[in-house]
Amino acid sequence: MESTGFFAELAHSGIYSSFAVQRLQVELTEIKQRGKKLGFAMGIHPIFKQKMCCLQGVVVIVYKERPYNIPVSIWIPAGYPQYPPLVHVVPTNTMILKQGHKYMDPQGVVHHEVLSRWNAQMYGLLTIIQVLEVIFSQEPPVFAKRPEMTNSVSPANNYSLSQARNHFPNGYGQNVQTAVANQNQKKPSLKSLVRSKYSAPSSGNIPAQLQAPNPQVLYSSYPTSPTSSNSMTLTPEEMQRRELVEKTSERIRVFLSNYVQKSRNEFAQLLEQRNQCIAASESIETELDSVKQELEQSENELEQTQAALEDLNHWLEKEKPRLEELNVDSFQIFPTVDRSKIEQMRGINAAYQDALCLLDEALQEQVISLDQFLKEVRKISKEQYLLRSVLRELSCHAE
Repeated sequence: MESTGFFAELAHSGIYSSFAVQRLQVELTEIKQRGKKLGFAMGIHPIFKQKMCCLQGVVVIVYKERPYNIPVSIWIPAGYPQYPPLVHVVPTNTMILKQGHKYMDPQGVVHHEVLSRWNAQMYGLLTIIQVLEVIFSQEPPVFAKRPEMTNSVSPANNYSLSQARNHFPNGYGQNVQTAVANQNQKKPSLKSLVRSKYSAPSSGNIPAQLQAPNPQVLYSSYPTSPTSSNSMTLTPEEMQRRELVEKTSERIRVFLSNYVQKSRNEFAQLLEQRNQCIAASESIETELDSVKQELEQSENELEQTQAALEDLNHWLEKEKPRLEELNVDSFQIFPTVDRSKIEQMRGINAAYQDALCLLDEALQEQVISLDQFLKEVRKISKEQYLLRSVLRELSCHAE
């Protein structure tokens, strides 16, 4: 399926939004530009049984200075990019999943911080591929099967042929049958494959460089397993019962794994909240100690102020008779007699001026007549004129 036609069909399927389809198209272009051996295809998720878009192929890692191809399937949920993709390691019939892997459960489901703390603005499919290259280079997720194990049923791929056909509709079931028939044929050993590509095989239990598989052929047969001779003797009821048990067990394992991961994340969040609460409590205690010190200092200042106020009140009560006899005007002391007379005359002049203002207000309010107003003004003006003359002479002598 061509890339343009695939995304056009994906947009018309209604599974993903137009924004998600455009983003997937851009991400695929970026992945191809980086030389990654992955491509998109439609399929049924083996756990959730929902039709999804799958980025399938191999991730090239380097382990002990040797390159290896790790087959993976990156399933795109309907809520992408708000929801993180589902990453699976899909071993071939010559591989077996490594148990107890740090970033992978026994069923091949990958768990990583990038997926558990997914951020659509920061991460993308290329980010996931780069993370897989790093973590699998540190610890490969698969082993090579021993020769006597190649004809046995792998627990990780224990699915029937009918399940594989249901996983990938639209003609992919025929590829499943072809893949199973090819698995029943005699295949060259893993050692011969390694020798055909490299001069020195790896002595460990890690598979050597495998030829990069065709994603359409390899993953159209996922999940599948070689036909067992014992299964031919089972009745249809027993086969159906076995399939139901396998499906139930698989779902229970996935549920428990997700529950454990969710519980760990919640526990980590609770621990973080606890640490924040402890830090906030310590900060509050420090502020309370500071407030207590300020309160004690304020109480001491208040006691000192009250004591000073009591002393002042006691002194006022003691000096009250003498204060009542004092004339405030007598406290005003001038350096000379002329200066004292000048100040007194200035006070009288101000009093005359106030009297004139009062007369003017009384005339406006018609309290007094005009004749009376003129009479009083003439009298006050005459006295004020004489006072100002004397005041001017005294001021000249004082200067």
